[in-house]
Amino acid sequence: MVEYVVTLSAVLAGFFLGGMWGGNLGSFAGGLGALFLCLVVKDVLFLERTLEGFFARHRTEIAGFVVVVILVILGSYLLGPTLGTLLGLVGGRTSGEWIAGRLGWSAEQAQNDLLMRALQLTYPVALVGLDSPPDPRELKTLHKIARCLLQPLGLHHERDVQNVLEISRKLIDEPAYINWLPTADEELRFRIVWNCLEVIYSRESIPSEKRQFVVELEQFLNLQNLSALGVYDRSVAIQQMRIPALNVLGLPADATDSQIDAKYRDAVRQFHPDRVQGVPDHLSALAREKMVQLNEAYHLLKTSDPTSLKYTFRGVEEDAVIAPDGDSSFLCRCWLCRKANRIPDHVVLHSLRCGDCHALLGQPVPPT
Repeated sequence: MVEYVVTLSAVLAGFFLGGMWGGNLGSFAGGLGALFLCLVVKDVLFLERTLEGFFARHRTEIAGFVVVVILVILGSYLLGPTLGTLLGLVGGRTSGEWIAGRLGWSAEQAQNDLLMRALQLTYPVALVGLDSPPDPRELKTLHKIARCLLQPLGLHHERDVQNVLEISRKLIDEPAYINWLPTADEELRFRIVWNCLEVIYSRESIPSEKRQFVVELEQFLNLQNLSALGVYDRSVAIQQMRIPALNVLGLPADATDSQIDAKYRDAVRQFHPDRVQGVPDHLSALAREKMVQLNEAYHLLKTSDPTSLKYTFRGVEEDAVIAPDGDSSFLCRCWLCRKANRIPDHVVLHSLRCGDCHALLGQPVPPT
């Protein structure tokens, strides 16, 4: 309340002083200048912000002020200084709110936007909180994600980051919001999982309970295909590539090497050409086709070790694909965050991670 009274008094003072020196145009400039001064003092001195993102933070107040002043000036010309000013103030406030709403700048819309961004941080905040004390690298990554989310709102300074993280902690205990998440837009759900993965993969050793947390989170958010986790975890990416081959052999996703060998031998004994001699031609053709499928599936399953696979990387030009040999340096772009990464000589291609979001950079090429 005090802040509102001080701002209003400063704007009125600027409005009248500007009018004394420059008429209507002076009033407009004086009032707008006073409003800007109050907002700058509030940001810099009290909220410890820089001027970066100033308009994004205060566009609602600025737009409302401009509309009010324009209508006050028009009202004064058309209806006289007293009645015109009163009608201009009332009509300007209403019109300003309507225009801000149409532009997506209203206070309510800004609050909803902030809430959606806080929801994207609920589970990353919960993940970091599983450790006591929290891992410093995870905390640093969490703050970086929060700043990126708040950047479009101009609220990316340290106090704003702390504020949105506190909102996220409170939302975790709100069943109405948490139960709504599985029905939210798919992009929002994926972003929550990506944020969690970026947090936990910022550390060198990934605790098994945190990785399991993300697996269960993907299931809760109806993202059972694990595509997000596959970007960060090579074992998941390889397993996705192996599943079609396991299906050909009729094996579950967790089949061991010995089970694969045994199942392959049994299938070969059943469909080998020597075993189907004397059967009708169409059955013989089916057996040959089945043998081709079995051999391809077995070959993929026995050669899909991360260290033996070939990997391709996205070039700096997004349409380019490069296939380095691991012995020479190269420049590539992250598949997820699109950050450029310079790769040094003599590296292990299957373990390369983005320096920004920590996602795996290489995409495995299925063996031929």
